[in-house]
Amino acid sequence: MFPTKSLRWRIQIWHAIALTCVIAGFAVLTFLDQRQHRIRETDQELSAAAELLAVQIESSSDADSTGDQLDQPRWDSLSLPETFEFRRIRHRFEKPYLIVWSPDGQQEANTTSDFERKPRTANILPAAADDTIQFRGQDGWREAYTRTDNGFIVLVGRWIVKDFEALNRLAMVLTAIGLALLAIGLFGGWLIAGRAVQQLQAMAEVASRISAKDLSQRIQSDHLDQELAGLAITLNQTFERLENAFERQSQFTADASHELRTPLAVLRMHQQMALSKPRDPAEYRDALRVCQRATDRMTSLVESLLVLAREDQSKTNAADLVDLSEIVQETIDRLRPLASARGSHVYMNSKEVSVVRGDPDRLTRVVENLLTNAISHGGGSDIEVDVEKSENTVQLMVTDRGPGIPLEDRPKIFDRFYRGDQARDREQGKGNGLGLAICRTIVESHGGTIHLESPSGQGCRFVVSLPTGE
Repeated sequence: MFPTKSLRWRIQIWHAIALTCVIAGFAVLTFLDQRQHRIRETDQELSAAAELLAVQIESSSDADSTGDQLDQPRWDSLSLPETFEFRRIRHRFEKPYLIVWSPDGQQEANTTSDFERKPRTANILPAAADDTIQFRGQDGWREAYTRTDNGFIVLVGRWIVKDFEALNRLAMVLTAIGLALLAIGLFGGWLIAGRAVQQLQAMAEVASRISAKDLSQRIQSDHLDQELAGLAITLNQTFERLENAFERQSQFTADASHELRTPLAVLRMHQQMALSKPRDPAEYRDALRVCQRATDRMTSLVESLLVLAREDQSKTNAADLVDLSEIVQETIDRLRPLASARGSHVYMNSKEVSVVRGDPDRLTRVVENLLTNAISHGGGSDIEVDVEKSENTVQLMVTDRGPGIPLEDRPKIFDRFYRGDQARDREQGKGNGLGLAICRTIVESHGGTIHLESPSGQGCRFVVSLPTGE
């Protein structure tokens, strides 16, 4: 079965078609040009000979009073001029010949009488002869004829088969050269196509070696052709993103396991302590309170993981129009008792209507996470919330006056399970390192951005930008 799905064969077929068209076109045009040149050369020779004979007849005319006869010796003296290119003659009929007709249609001269083969047109008077040079041909002869001023018709002809035999030889030479060039071109094209396909095969082999256990393989693009080098660079970038994604997934799994292991260990330890010997009701209550706190921590962690999982799988956003200022105010009212317990005061500077398009529950989670983060790590400072509207965006800014975030921690604060030293302080907050990661995932799914503005030692300002819904 012909490998129609083979890229190499398709390239070779199209290359063969194009090369054949070019070579055949060049050969045909060359042959036609040489054929036309040969006919034009022959016509020029015949035309020149006919004109010279016409001049001879007119100048040597010794007609009687009627002007329609010449003396016989005058006809014998007519001969073809030496204007024909020399050609080797093997038969008499291959020689040039002349025929002259008188004004009344009688042949006065004919040099074909001794030919082994005679032109069939030799005895046919050209009926449409005039003072211009005209041409006719048949059965391998070519003839030129004209009418003189005194009415005689002069015809000059010659055998041109040998000229076309030379053209036939030229055609065979062109065919042989064309076939040789085609074979060389096809061989070279096959090698070039093979090199291109070989590079693609090498890229495919590298891609096939990539697996979840080994994502470090990369395609060497230094020696690839320019077009394939661009493809290789794009694939390497894709492999790098895939490797980073697998690394993040592995780290995410390890961090989740670590975070769950601690409360589980607390649960197990207190259960074992409570069951190791009889205890009074107060000790049992203390053990149950510790277990409850561990359970709450696990519940919070699992809920955060579920939120991230749903956000990762979400393809579309809700198309509701929501007032972000209203969401912010409701969240502030709900978290005010928590802020008061931490010695903070949360207030909103602007209450202008700021409409965005999105899911109100998910946007509420973003605001709640940012405010909870500021309350937990703001050091009891006041927290300002601003909502500003511009032509195309709505910005939410949450600012605290706490100790801020060290420079070395800022690039990683939106990573999952990342916690700086302060965040890891269990006395300040029991965060699981997923709050800001959830914020970034939700904001980006709404077509927005989130970033941190934090002069070292001067608090934090988180800025969320969302496209307007108008």
